[in-house]
Amino acid sequence: MKLEEALPQLHRQVKDKLLRRAWPTLTQDIAALLGGVRSCVMLDYVQLPAGKLHKQLIPLWEAWHQLHVISVLQMEDAIFLIRRSLLVDRMVRDLQHPEMGPLFVRVDTGTPQICPEAAASPELAQFLKALK
Repeated sequence: MKLEEALPQLHRQVKDKLLRRAWPTLTQDIAALLGGVRSCVMLDYVQLPAGKLHKQLIPLWEAWHQLHVISVLQMEDAIFLIRRSLLVDRMVRDLQHPEMGPLFVRVDTGTPQICPEAAASPELAQFLKALK
């Protein structure tokens, strides 16, 4: 089944009105992930608690097998949709070309900080290993 055929069917399965309201943006993000345009999106526009949002998304993934290339990642109170393979490839490519970036921003310190040394951090290595 093609994406344009599946999305209206998936939309009918969404029961939560806040998620239904966010549906147009969510479908654009899903299309960008499936098409390889994006490797990761943050669902900050969905005004649901992370746990409830995660529970609302699971039936959609079960209903349409092509969504299985997209993972739902919860980090504290934020929900991300990621394409693991694309995200890992992008991060590895960025790490191999330090002149082009990557840009890592630490937000756990209270004030966001740009961290150019993050490329060598054990946390990043652990994160990449977990994604694979």
